[in-house]
Amino acid sequence: MPSTTECIARLRKIKPDITDAEIEAAFDDVDNILTRTGHSGQERHARDLIKDKSYEAYLQALILKRDMLANRAKAAELLASVEGAKTPGDGVSETLAGSNTPRAGKITSVETRQKAIEADLASQLVEKLDKAGLTGVFARGELDRQISMEMFEMRPGGTPGISGSKDARKIAEILKGINDQSLRMLNDAGAFIRNMDGYIVKQSHSQDKLRRSTFDEWLATIEPLLDPRTFDEMAGPQTPARRREFLQEIHTALASGIHIKSTGDSADALSGFKGPGNLAKKISQGRVIHFRNGAAWHDYNAKYGVGNLSAAVMYGIRNTARSAGLMRVYGTNPQNAFETLLTKLRETHRSNSKFVASLESSTLRWQMAVVDGTVDQVGGSATFAAIAHTIRSVQSMAKLGMASLSSFADFGLAAGELRFQGSAGGRGSSLKGMASGRRSTEFRAAADSLGVGLDGTLGHIASRFSTEGDVPGRMSKMMTTFFKLNGLQWWTDSLKRGVGVQMAYDLAVAATRTFDAMDPKLRGLLQQYDINAREWDVIRQAPLKMADGRRYLSPDGIADLSDDVIANYLGRTDASASTLRRTRDDLSQRLRGYIMDRVDYAVITPGVRERAYMTVGKQRGTIGREMVQTLMQFKGFPLSVIMRTLGREVYGRGNWKKGVVPIVGLMVELTALGYIADSAKRVFKGEAAGWRARLVWRLPFCRPE
Repeated sequence: MPSTTECIARLRKIKPDITDAEIEAAFDDVDNILTRTGHSGQERHARDLIKDKSYEAYLQALILKRDMLANRAKAAELLASVEGAKTPGDGVSETLAGSNTPRAGKITSVETRQKAIEADLASQLVEKLDKAGLTGVFARGELDRQISMEMFEMRPGGTPGISGSKDARKIAEILKGINDQSLRMLNDAGAFIRNMDGYIVKQSHSQDKLRRSTFDEWLATIEPLLDPRTFDEMAGPQTPARRREFLQEIHTALASGIHIKSTGDSADALSGFKGPGNLAKKISQGRVIHFRNGAAWHDYNAKYGVGNLSAAVMYGIRNTARSAGLMRVYGTNPQNAFETLLTKLRETHRSNSKFVASLESSTLRWQMAVVDGTVDQVGGSATFAAIAHTIRSVQSMAKLGMASLSSFADFGLAAGELRFQGSAGGRGSSLKGMASGRRSTEFRAAADSLGVGLDGTLGHIASRFSTEGDVPGRMSKMMTTFFKLNGLQWWTDSLKRGVGVQMAYDLAVAATRTFDAMDPKLRGLLQQYDINAREWDVIRQAPLKMADGRRYLSPDGIADLSDDVIANYLGRTDASASTLRRTRDDLSQRLRGYIMDRVDYAVITPGVRERAYMTVGKQRGTIGREMVQTLMQFKGFPLSVIMRTLGREVYGRGNWKKGVVPIVGLMVELTALGYIADSAKRVFKGEAAGWRARLVWRLPFCRPE
């Protein structure tokens, strides 16, 4: 057996920059293994465990080296992109939340990446469930337990069909495909997550539920459901007291919300490994909970998760999008990269007080808090957060009952955005989307492939007019149901479908031209999303989709491009299959991100910049956050109109004077549509006068008593 000195020499050979603390932690791990197995009678087992541990250390070293090189490249790309902005602060904001200012050299923002990934995964899920005719069954949750059982058995040696339900097995196969896609996206973005036997979906843990119950109550629920392998990585002997302490650490980590936040220290295997010492900590905080079977997973999720299985799936998709989108831009340790970028920019521009001041703006940290999930954690009192959330939710349902009638202005806003893009479509496209119903024609299938019009499915409807859109829980589910019944969900999804499909049609028309020959308005917009001449020459070769006799350019078509086209774009004939696949995904995400983001301009939906102001970057449950969020309730829509619509017209044309006429025209149009909306509400309230009163009398269901 090698001496301690020889072991240290081997470790330093594997990882030259290993620290003394990491070496000590590695030896502690080995000592724990020997203590757990005993030094006699199980030496072979101990050697196998130590061998595995050594392999993990070697693997960590390789991952660290990979991440270091990748992060350096991303840091250089970020710095170059920021330097081209009006001020460094503006440039940093562009990397997080985009901007209205057109300029070449931008990178695709974190927000745009996150929207694209979420839409990609959600559209695949909806499309596959629709084809199988199982969308309703899945949404209602009537087979959740059986589906969980089937997913658990999708492993080597498993027994598929254990539930006895063919529908449950089919849905489980679909969800397994989405899980595999999510895992690939995270790993491509820089994570290193391996397939796990018995994995169902990303386990959701409701902070509110965890904080409302004691540790002993949580322990009594979860301990009988756990598989013994949960404790395999536990340091020290496996005594009942040590198990309790181990689970106490997990409970504290979950209740604190660090499993939500997408940073280098998160519990979702997002950061590159920093060394053997960090591995045990990461495992203890991350994917360490293993359940006995699918039924056990279901029982835990029903009590301490964010809802039923469909809610857990959407929760997992959102978290995948948040994490992968952030890593795509800021690397495997986003918070560190963000702070390093600010420091370098301060040093570079220390002689320019205006530039340095732009980097000290609080909004930059607020925006980072939104994209990395800090604002979705409970950082103060869970009870206070729950009470405030309930009060605002009740207010939203009380005051937004006629939100669908108030939304006539959406037609004008959508038409204004399409005109800004140089589109020939306008209100007609919007009306077509409204008339298309939900997923029963080629038109709707085209929209689903784009990922637009899925706000109701993703639970984002409430975020259009209030600040409560992404907080999981019973009250949020009630709000979603409310907005479905009052027509807002149908209105928003249908209108977004109409705009998104029109944009895909316009892109198909533009695909017949080179980048320099296309409409200057569209060319300028594509450049904002890091689609330049080289990218466009590849994208325009993607096969077009046909629907209702029209051609559409969809991001899905990029997956069908030949290897030769992608290799030519990379300038590498020796590119590996994984490199070609990642490049396809990157181009697809850029195009899908463009469509998703501009649809949110057309059908106003608050984004990162707006949420940053509505939450001031603070966590739920803190006095500052709850006060600001309550004051900003119902301000999300007007704030977004100012920052998106007016900002687009003032800054998006290169010269603010060019935006004067469009703004005046838009104001006139919105005023007229606002009058129609007000009249419609008065009619349905029975408050109309003159000719409107006569109209009310002719409508029995509106007739005043």
